[in-house]
Amino acid sequence: MLKSQLRRSISAEDQAPSCFETSEFPTLFIEFESKDGAVTVFPYSQLVTYTYDAEQKHLVFTFSTHSVIVTGMQLGHFRSRLRDARITTLIESDARYANLQQNLAFITSIVLNQI
Repeated sequence: MLKSQLRRSISAEDQAPSCFETSEFPTLFIEFESKDGAVTVFPYSQLVTYTYDAEQKHLVFTFSTHSVIVTGMQLGHFRSRLRDARITTLIESDARYANLQQNLAFITSIVLNQI
């Protein structure tokens, strides 16, 4: 199936559409897209663990070769999609737009670190 056929739109109530892209079915890879358009892709099979810290407002992904720290607001909204491997892309946006819709998820920073 084409990637465009697998993606589904996210309602405004459920999630901010610019924060992430998702699939109706489990996917093999997760992409991390920075503000400058750079994309880093990891296979879900290399995801060892992820930790959500609501107080620190970040998700920490540990892959076999890298850790990825995703910082933002309301990140817990898409944890079930992560658990089911249905997130295809997490997208970093400029922090100045974060307060436009405070009840929706928003990613202000994606930091990759080699382990």
